[in-house]
Amino acid sequence: MHVYCFSYGGLIGQALALEQPELIRSLTLANSLHSPGMWQANHANINREIANQFPEVWDRIERLRREGVPSTDRAPYPAMQREFVRYAPRARLHVLERSGSFGHLEEPDAVFEHLRKFWAQPA
Repeated sequence: MHVYCFSYGGLIGQALALEQPELIRSLTLANSLHSPGMWQANHANINREIANQFPEVWDRIERLRREGVPSTDRAPYPAMQREFVRYAPRARLHVLERSGSFGHLEEPDAVFEHLRKFWAQPA
């Protein structure tokens, strides 16, 4: 089967592919990372960049955190996404220029075009 995983679901998809590779024809990871460590490093980098480049935004984030508001909508930055290409020989990286974290909702035609091309490749 072809498996499409988004965000943290990518870690689950990777575990499935490693534990039962006979079930997986292709694994597509969208807006995901390859490990919990990478997830944490990504968030640390995003926090550092926001604090350095947009201190007024960082102050607002800190205020919201003190009020108990969780921050969960963060996209992995492209340098980390490029790591997949090094680790997976069939990996393809596509950056959607008009999307944020939810490319499958913001640019569904582009996402499905990339998926169809990837799934059509021989195993």
